[in-house]
Amino acid sequence: MKWKRVNSVDSLRGLGVLLMVFWHFFEWLSIESWDNYILVGKTPCYGLAPPIFFIVTGLSLHLSTHSRLRRKQSLSSIRGHVVKRYSSLILIGILLNVLTCGMNRAWLWNALENIGMCNIIVYFVSGFIKPNYTLFILAFAFPVSYPFLKRVGVVDSSPWPLKTMFFRGGFPLFLWIPFMFIGKGLGVLITNNLYSPLKLQITLLTLGLSLTLVSLMLNWVGYTIDLYSVSATYVAFTSGLTTLFLFLFYLAQDSCGKDPLPLKPLVKLGKTALGIFIWHYIAFYKTIDYMGLIKSMPVSTAFPISLVLVGTISMAAHTWLKIKGE
Repeated sequence: MKWKRVNSVDSLRGLGVLLMVFWHFFEWLSIESWDNYILVGKTPCYGLAPPIFFIVTGLSLHLSTHSRLRRKQSLSSIRGHVVKRYSSLILIGILLNVLTCGMNRAWLWNALENIGMCNIIVYFVSGFIKPNYTLFILAFAFPVSYPFLKRVGVVDSSPWPLKTMFFRGGFPLFLWIPFMFIGKGLGVLITNNLYSPLKLQITLLTLGLSLTLVSLMLNWVGYTIDLYSVSATYVAFTSGLTTLFLFLFYLAQDSCGKDPLPLKPLVKLGKTALGIFIWHYIAFYKTIDYMGLIKSMPVSTAFPISLVLVGTISMAAHTWLKIKGE
């Protein structure tokens, strides 16, 4: 069961990084903005990638700490590991901002800083939350309360750097932490049903369909699925689709008894996701910028080149894992 569980999560993480890298390449190269490709409501197609990535980090946080508890590690040791690991991620994110955008963007508060800080918060907060479904309720408290906080002036009056960290950065913590709580909740569902695969599959399918369908109905009556404001319906819609992907990956691996061939590239991408995230900025973005190719190509050219670059990264991930013996 452990083997299937980990590979299902790696497949989901691989899907997230695949979508993210493709849309980054397309946005960098194409003269046309990715905002023109609407998936639903006010959410472009690329709006599915960050939630998948963030939900997987919350899920992985739970699976990692659960595994350490099963190995009889002390709580203090686990706390130290969580703080050290995710603080390192924050520092890597800040350094990546400097390398790609310069010192004036060091405090942009982008994806890695968000993931690092959010997971530290989620780990300590979730220790006080019972029952476990409260994690999902708490996740939606953030997007529901944000318009009120903005209306009463809390957002605009917050001092720097709290405003950048919580409300105004590239991925502000207050708007994106819901996905980590949802990931944590999914992790709890998995470990609670570790030896009941059918029950887990039914639960994931029911939850995924419910979140997706309810969000679509709300979008239809005027509660727009909006990436730009990270609306509650956006959180529900993307979390629902992510849960359905997790269900499909888990079902495929449970049915086949081994890695299904179509999922193997996703597993490899998932295992190297952090390296891909860092190097696709340092190596590819800087090269594209240096060559003067930013926003230089028609869609008909940018699209296939983006696919080729994604294929190049996939082969690099495969080669790296082969060198490591995985």
